[in-house]
Amino acid sequence: TAPAITASTTIITGSAALTTQAVNAANITFDGPALFRSSAAVNASGNAGGDPAFIRFNGTLDAGADALTLALNTSGETRFAGDIGATRGFATLTTDAPGTTAFEGAGPLAASGAVLEFLDAVALRSDTTLNASTRAALTNSVSSAAGAGRSLTINSPLTVLTGVVGGVVGSGDGLELGTLTTDAAGSTNIGPSLRANVIALSDAVNLGADATLEGLTSLTLNGGVISDENAGRSLRVLSPVAVIRGNVGDDSTGRLGAFTTGTAGGLTIESPLCRVASATISQNLALGAGTNIGSLGEVRFERAVTTAGDATVSSGGAVLFQDALTLGGATTVNADGGARFSGVISSTAPDAGALIVNTPGGTEARFDASIGRDGAGADLPRLSQFATAGDGTTIIAGNVVRAGVVSLGQNAVVGAGAIPADTRVEVIADSASFNALNSSAANAGDLILTVSGDSFLNGAVGGNARFRSLRTDASGRTVVRAGVSVAGIPGYDTTNQGRGIDFGDAVRVSNNVVLDAGQGIFFARRTIDSESSAAPADLTVRTSRSRPSLGEAQSEAFDADIPVKFGGSVGGQD
Repeated sequence: TAPAITASTTIITGSAALTTQAVNAANITFDGPALFRSSAAVNASGNAGGDPAFIRFNGTLDAGADALTLALNTSGETRFAGDIGATRGFATLTTDAPGTTAFEGAGPLAASGAVLEFLDAVALRSDTTLNASTRAALTNSVSSAAGAGRSLTINSPLTVLTGVVGGVVGSGDGLELGTLTTDAAGSTNIGPSLRANVIALSDAVNLGADATLEGLTSLTLNGGVISDENAGRSLRVLSPVAVIRGNVGDDSTGRLGAFTTGTAGGLTIESPLCRVASATISQNLALGAGTNIGSLGEVRFERAVTTAGDATVSSGGAVLFQDALTLGGATTVNADGGARFSGVISSTAPDAGALIVNTPGGTEARFDASIGRDGAGADLPRLSQFATAGDGTTIIAGNVVRAGVVSLGQNAVVGAGAIPADTRVEVIADSASFNALNSSAANAGDLILTVSGDSFLNGAVGGNARFRSLRTDASGRTVVRAGVSVAGIPGYDTTNQGRGIDFGDAVRVSNNVVLDAGQGIFFARRTIDSESSAAPADLTVRTSRSRPSLGEAQSEAFDADIPVKFGGSVGGQD
């Protein structure tokens, strides 16, 4: 009960009930339960005689009254072998910065109180739970006994983990935690790294530094993650099974810096708001319904991406999909620096997904592979809609575009570079609408429109670089609102029919339309009319192919050689 208990070397006590403000010695051991009936400081400083500095609680530790504080100060080890605050916790329990705090019991340990503050390095030699009604702060390193995989569970409205937790990321040093868990209430402030076999943070995460989270087995952030105010902290996620729910960054001061991942396994993002400076996702990615990614700079998806519902990806730089894209809802991509899709694009089920890409002038929306068909030529579930918009240019470098509705609002270039003359690109849709269409190489490429409904050619076809041929199938109707110019296919073959323009469906024209085909124009057995009888169109048909000689057999080959053939009525309707 003295105001202070002081010894020059060692204090050892059994069951102790103390009403004192200080306990001072070179080292101090409480062999039995310890009960502090007043606020106190326990100071173990070692001495010049070589006695080591340590504080050991070999039994339980409790406060004897409400609102008491306990400070534990030593440059050596503070060890807890029993539970803290099981009967009554301290208002504040604090260890100072020098030395180490060790939780080492015969079984799992728990520490409870209002504020639990460990300023020194924490060593987990037992599975440990911290229950702090106000704050749990571990501001130095936290590690498991080597190879033991001890777990840490923290239940607090404010958790602070600002040191290195679980050893060095990627090192294999054996100091990783087994499971690191927080409850859903409040938030967790983290420092440079968290490393555990399983990381499961249920509250909101605040990045106080550029951080790496390594879940060797799995990683789950259920409460989202933001950066310190206006700091733009970067986040790297390393886990074969990673899930992020809740907002990632925000639109005001909590935007993240660079967001990156490892390469193994997969990441699931279910975030209504995801705001970063840039993003490089190097593992398979699943985007939950309603996910909205907004980046100031480049967004790069290096592995396959699947969406479960509607999603939005917006970037002040480029958006790059470098592998397959499978859509389960309407996905909108807004890319100020252009967009590139290097892999096959399809739906999770027929007509389940849609893709709308917006890029500004001077940029490209580039599609390097087929849409709705794999590289081996097998059909995949088609998109309900495939559309581009904005003042950029659409590059179609794949051979097939399959969707319910195809709408290329941008001027489009079909093919990539110096394509072979006989390259075939087919658009298969229920309806289609195109702005200007050009080949990537002059006089090369056969464009086939297999559209069961209306096809609208709103801009010139071949105005800058002509296709070898243009062909439509027998169903539907083609509405031509600007000129069409193709080079034509010399000679006759059953695939391309030896002509330049083959309209297999009904044709309607508006404005002053010129159809120019060097090897012939064929209107099958359908009508050709003005789009509107109120504003009759002018139609000019040009071909340089010579007329066949009289007396030539009326054969299929002869039919192919006719420069211009109208197989149905002209102007019969409008």
